[in-house]
Amino acid sequence: YVMFVRRKMAEMEDRNLSAAEQEARWRATPNGGRSRLFPPSISLAVVGAQMLGLFGSVNFPRTSTAGSLLNVFNVFSIDVNLFATQCSTKSWAATYLVSLFLPAVLFALVLGFMFLFFSVLPFVIRPCAELQQISLKPVALFLTYTLGAILYIPLSQSSLLLFDCTKLRNGRWMLDADLSVACFDETWWSIFPFGLAGVLGYIVGIPGIIAYTLYRHRHVLFSMRTMRRYGMLYRLYRSQYYYALLPLLGKRLFIVILTLFLSRSVTILISLLILTFVVSMAVFFYYEPYFY
Repeated sequence: YVMFVRRKMAEMEDRNLSAAEQEARWRATPNGGRSRLFPPSISLAVVGAQMLGLFGSVNFPRTSTAGSLLNVFNVFSIDVNLFATQCSTKSWAATYLVSLFLPAVLFALVLGFMFLFFSVLPFVIRPCAELQQISLKPVALFLTYTLGAILYIPLSQSSLLLFDCTKLRNGRWMLDADLSVACFDETWWSIFPFGLAGVLGYIVGIPGIIAYTLYRHRHVLFSMRTMRRYGMLYRLYRSQYYYALLPLLGKRLFIVILTLFLSRSVTILISLLILTFVVSMAVFFYYEPYFY
């Protein structure tokens, strides 16, 4: 919210300058307009905590204390299982739906709060009168860009949880997250459309919107207007690697897929996780995509 307001206030300050004067003033700022309004270390710490919580859901050989400690990090993943339990198929289905749509509800609440704030603020502070003209579209896109990348791991996990089924020795397919819940029965198919909507909306939609935005503005990414609106997507990276956020999201999705669908093959899972982290580290050391 603070980032969005600061961006709009900066635009208001430059409204009396010509386009050339605005661009010159922008280029004269430190790092060519790449000022960081929000410390990237905070978002990286949140993503790291989400990964630790994700690893806590895997049946690694560990003590109960270590398992409890890892589960604490699920707070950063908006895990409703920290506050609710399921004892039957029906209750698990309800818990799944809550975990799937809770981020969307929170997103709508934040969007509504920001819109209400922008509607009321001009009546309190006269210099902010132009904020009343802000539409919901740029606010919604701003929230998608900022929160979508940070919450991509828990959103992907919540969406794919329904499809993580295990075939038992008796031939029945049961949900890996809760072996008392059957897959492919009437209840499972009743919530299948919601799971598919989560996959399309979260897993595909968030990177899709980011990729479309970067591609559409690829020729003017480092102009003042574009950087102010979409800079949170690429200002941390060097100009030739402006798309680096997309491979990062792909890596996070791959880790989620590994921990979900290989949770009962611990040896293979650990090997692939180590390989993923080593390859990722080697790629980033070789290409050095970060600007700072």
